[in-house]
Amino acid sequence: CDTVIFLDYPTEVCILGIMERKGKARSDMPWVEDGEYDAEFIEFIKNYNLQNRPQVLGLLSKYRDKKIYIFTDRKQADDFLNQLKM
Repeated sequence: CDTVIFLDYPTEVCILGIMERKGKARSDMPWVEDGEYDAEFIEFIKNYNLQNRPQVLGLLSKYRDKKIYIFTDRKQADDFLNQLKM
């Protein structure tokens, strides 16, 4: 791999995204989430910044020879993707 894209979104954005996708089909998920929210997954999201994010940032710091893009909101990621289309 020569490029890493890290979607470093705030917890609230991630949880809102889960709620907005509920009941909608997605091409990357062969199922539709239409029941109760997965409490274990929600807890993972809530704890991500404390438990997992530091490890990800540590790994990224080891690979400074790679192209690393860190987006902190959806607009940044969308703008980046739109730039690639040109």
